[in-house]
Amino acid sequence: MASREIEEILEKLKEKIILETLSSRSGCCKTKPSGRPVEVRSLRELQELERGCRVLFIMFYSPTCPYCRAFAPLFAEAAGIYGDKAAFARVNVYELPEAAAMYGVMGVPTTIAVVDGRPVFRLVGLVDPETFEEAILRALERAGCPTALQPA
Repeated sequence: MASREIEEILEKLKEKIILETLSSRSGCCKTKPSGRPVEVRSLRELQELERGCRVLFIMFYSPTCPYCRAFAPLFAEAAGIYGDKAAFARVNVYELPEAAAMYGVMGVPTTIAVVDGRPVFRLVGLVDPETFEEAILRALERAGCPTALQPA
């Protein structure tokens, strides 16, 4: 086997071990929850959040968008409720356009659920609290993270 093939196999094994370790824990986040969304300032920060929690919700917004300002309190409230099970991040599309491009964000607000490093769904526009909570519960369930409806 070529050196490159061995490196790829080792990388896949490492990812598998990390995912198994994360899923065997009672919580789904390695990091201590803050109870509020993290304002992301770099792609590196975003990648660290992805590695720190199995489930990450990213709200892409613009400070001049009235719908973003209307959705922000709901997003913050969800971070307070589910912050021990998932990470919540806010990305200003003007300050970090490369993150918006990386996730294919075309308008704001857009909230993307990332499970195990992969985007699983997106909510575009201002959504009601029930729709957002349903999305949160679906993402947590997909990741195998306990919710209020499931035992820990």
